[in-house]
Amino acid sequence: MRFAVFLILGLLVASGALAQGHAERQRAQQRHSNEMNRQGYLNQQRQMQGQQMQPGAPQGDPMADMMSNLSALIQIQRNRMNAAMGTMKALAADPRFQKLHGGYWTYYQEGNPPVPGQKCTATFANMDGMLSIAGLGGYKDPALLLLTGKDVPNPRREGRIQAVLHQSGERPQRVSVHNFTHPRMGLGTVAFAVPNLEAAVQGLEDKAEIGVDVNNVRIYTLRYHSGKQVGTQLQRCAKRAR
Repeated sequence: MRFAVFLILGLLVASGALAQGHAERQRAQQRHSNEMNRQGYLNQQRQMQGQQMQPGAPQGDPMADMMSNLSALIQIQRNRMNAAMGTMKALAADPRFQKLHGGYWTYYQEGNPPVPGQKCTATFANMDGMLSIAGLGGYKDPALLLLTGKDVPNPRREGRIQAVLHQSGERPQRVSVHNFTHPRMGLGTVAFAVPNLEAAVQGLEDKAEIGVDVNNVRIYTLRYHSGKQVGTQLQRCAKRAR
C-alpha cells in the first residue's frame, strides 16, 4: 500500500525577504487548509454520533453495524474472559461477528446530503481495528488515511505525535501525524494526510499489512484484503461529480 505521506507544500526561498514572505504565507495557508479539512472530518463524525443518539433519529447509518460489532469486541477485550464467555459464544454464532472476523469493507460518503463525487470514503474493519480512506473533497483533493485500534493512544485533546509507518513492500516512513480519540468509538486514531484520493487509490494493494510504531512500540497492525476492488469503488464514487 504505497501511501505517500502528505508533506506541507512550500516554495523554496529564492532570494530576498519578499520571496521568503511569499513562501511563508503559502505554507501558512496550506497548514490552515489541512487543519480545516481534518476538523471538518471530525465535526462530521461528532454530528453523526449525536444524531445516532437522539430518540427517533433517522436510521441507515452505513457505519452502524461496523461500529456495533467493534464495540462488542472491545467490551470483551476490556473485561475478564470468564465474565465475557457468554457474550463471546453469542457473538461467535452471529453472522455479523463472523463477517468482522474475516474483515470487510464499507463504502459511504460524508456530508448531509452527500454531494456527488465528493468525500468518498471506504473503511475496512476486522478483529484488529479499522482502516479508513477518507476523501476530503474530489478525486484530486487531499485525503486522509485513518488508522483506529485499541492500542493507539487516545488523548483527551487532539494533537500531533511522531510515528513510523510500515507498509508491505515499502521502507518505513517517520512522520508527524494527527492523533485523536475517535468520536464514535472512543478508540485512539492516527491520521496520515495523503496528497489526494487518486494517490490513495493507486497505493492500494489487493492484500497488504500496515503497522505503526510510536516511541519504538507497535501500536497498530492490520492486514486488509480486496484493496484493488476498493480502489475501483472509490474511483467510481469520485467520478460521479456533477
